[in-house]
Amino acid sequence: MKGGAGTSKSVGRAVSHESAVLHVTGRALYADDLVTRYPNTLHAWPVQSDVAHGKVERIDVAQASSAPGVVLVLTAKDVPGENDTGPSVRDEPLFPTEIAYHGQPVAWVLAESEEAAKDAAAKVRVEVAPLPAVLSIEDAIRAESFLTPELKMARGDAKRALAESPHRLAGEFFLGGQEHFYLESQAAL
Repeated sequence: MKGGAGTSKSVGRAVSHESAVLHVTGRALYADDLVTRYPNTLHAWPVQSDVAHGKVERIDVAQASSAPGVVLVLTAKDVPGENDTGPSVRDEPLFPTEIAYHGQPVAWVLAESEEAAKDAAAKVRVEVAPLPAVLSIEDAIRAESFLTPELKMARGDAKRALAESPHRLAGEFFLGGQEHFYLESQAAL
């Protein structure tokens, strides 16, 4: 069978993650392990939305900006170009004007230490006009509220492969939630 398990290097076989040995032996390095190697490193802490959906009306950074150790508080006003971080679909604003989920970062505090950044982030005042939240997939479908336009990534002829398959399953499956689990928080140096 062309491209089947007989010719694949991974289908039907255990494949270790490239850094698995480092993780299980305790030799893996994480962002926090590397911070001390770079003097004068700034630490960032997000200012997060406390509503699930709303329009950002105003962000007051005055108290945070003057807090000890704070170098800068970044908001949408500081982005000279496109305010988006989406890697393939341009749908992830760095500083949203419309909040899409509870906890979404709306500003970032940069400070000389993580503690200073975190403390100052609590001093940023965000005024939000709440909007109705969509809290289930059924609500989203009814409201035609989709995060992105339909995006199809395809390879091969799926319809033909299914039609020729000797075994097929049909039905519905509902999973209440799913979240990728990171071994460490997302971080960058």
